[in-house]
Amino acid sequence: MAFTVGAAADFTDLLEQVVGFVTTDAGLVGSGEAWTCVSRGADLKLCVASGEYRNASLYLKENGLNNDATTAWLDVGTSGGWLAVALTAAKAVTEMRLLAPNSASVFFDELPTAFRLQSSDDGSTWADELTISGLSWAFDEEKSWSVTPSGPHSWWRIVIDANNGSAEWHGLVNWRLFDAGGELDVRAEAEEVLRGPGIAGDQEIYFGLRRDYDAAADWFNLQLRGGSGYVAGQGLIGPSGAKNLMLWDQTIPYWCVANGQRVVLVAKVSTTYHSLHAGYLLAYGTPGQYPYPMYIGASDFTAGRRWSSTDHDTRFFVAPGDAGGALRLQDGTWQDIENFYSSSSSRNDYSVNPHSSGLMDNMRENLDGGYTLLPCVVHKKTPPAAFGELDGVRAVGGFGLAAEDIIQAGGDDWLVVQNVFRTEAEDYMAVRLD
Repeated sequence: MAFTVGAAADFTDLLEQVVGFVTTDAGLVGSGEAWTCVSRGADLKLCVASGEYRNASLYLKENGLNNDATTAWLDVGTSGGWLAVALTAAKAVTEMRLLAPNSASVFFDELPTAFRLQSSDDGSTWADELTISGLSWAFDEEKSWSVTPSGPHSWWRIVIDANNGSAEWHGLVNWRLFDAGGELDVRAEAEEVLRGPGIAGDQEIYFGLRRDYDAAADWFNLQLRGGSGYVAGQGLIGPSGAKNLMLWDQTIPYWCVANGQRVVLVAKVSTTYHSLHAGYLLAYGTPGQYPYPMYIGASDFTAGRRWSSTDHDTRFFVAPGDAGGALRLQDGTWQDIENFYSSSSSRNDYSVNPHSSGLMDNMRENLDGGYTLLPCVVHKKTPPAAFGELDGVRAVGGFGLAAEDIIQAGGDDWLVVQNVFRTEAEDYMAVRLD
């Protein structure tokens, strides 16, 4: 297990930092518990853009690299935008290609008629490698250009200097890069799909995170889905419904804890704390009895809610609101987990105990001044069934505690986390930092 404490520049940077941590942390790599980002091509470390025009998630930066002619990356204005890739190893690009859409109504006027291909070794200082102008396009056309590279470089980007007639946007449908060995695998997908190896390295545990936002409405979220597999170009197999981690486009302090079978993320947004769980719980059964015990949960089921929501369904994952959590059952179906729905006092059949029982209202400090940490058990009331408990997450009574306090118990440090904006005694959990 490993944990990190950091500060992200915004919600996009938070996603990149979390993916970077769970895939490259030395402790996770050393124990064989590092995750793999399967939705990124083998040659792609990172993709970055000058900006995005957001509408129904059609225009995200990843769409310029996803080999899908029905989507595109778009930036606002007629020119000046750029899309860049950081490679896992420096490459000398010898050819690049651009694809046109197959419909006049989709992204045709936004295509570049003039552009520059640039290289960099640090992502800051750029040099022109190819300059093209005076282009015209036909539907379904793919254009190719030879490049005489100045050498291998770890960053490449395309800068659009003129578009195909749109007065509003410019962008790309699909951008492909080649070196002497063939096409570089810089495939990207809007949903970052991560695969965990389990604790013993014999599992394949999948979940996806996707940016979902509307800058004009001032909401910036990450959508979380669980799945049982992944196919390139098709996404998660057997996905759950999406759960939304509610963030913003400003600095976000965060705590992330991971092992090979689950990831827990806590993000501080202003004075609120939004949290996420993705991966296995500790199942009450053998692997044969319960082969894929995945639990996912985040701030809210409802898309498009702002971080400042005080709705009764905006909660933490140990006491989720309406469909705020989901458990994959033994038969492979997904069951919504919701401690509260319709109102803050309505309790559902499938929920997380003890926050579903009312017990935490009266849980006080121990006589020695310490705190009792109780397992968070995903269960069903009728007929009674207990599926398992969350790994490294405990319920704690909030008397005398505040968010970000550290409790020491069992030789471990535990981070105290409040239930989004709530600070009543029942509204706290503890996350183990080790």
